[in-house]
Amino acid sequence: MFQIAALMIMAAAKPVAPVKSPVFGQWQTKEEQGHRSVYTINDSLSLFGFVCAKEGCVYVVQMGNCVEGKGYGLLMASTTAGGTVPAACLDFAGRPTFFVDPEAIESLIDGSEIAFAWPIENTGFKVSKFSLEGARKAVAWVTDQRARSGATGDASKHNAP
Repeated sequence: MFQIAALMIMAAAKPVAPVKSPVFGQWQTKEEQGHRSVYTINDSLSLFGFVCAKEGCVYVVQMGNCVEGKGYGLLMASTTAGGTVPAACLDFAGRPTFFVDPEAIESLIDGSEIAFAWPIENTGFKVSKFSLEGARKAVAWVTDQRARSGATGDASKHNAP
């Protein structure tokens, strides 16, 4: 009798489709470990993204090895502007990652591409380019999701998590 009931329940059960995360142009979305993020990955597998947690939001760049706890000056340029920004190297998801104040990048994500360069040994530079197709909508989406979750802090200032 139990086997017949189990078979009937299994037959009546509808498969549950996985929740599909939104995609904005070249930017993907992700939710994990208490934060939401939007990001793009280039051909060399470097990552540029925007991460929001309860406490605030920050831009992140993963493009090789930086020394955790050390500050860097990143050169950056987009199709709209360029300049130098301070960045801190911290561990994020098990990888050394540059954390950049969103106010320093905000005006640059309206272009079609952005590039970052940072000094490496022997007077060289590591350069990574990223697509900005969908970036503005992706950042707006993750900021809106943070606000809907009842997060504290001023999301417009994008305080680092």
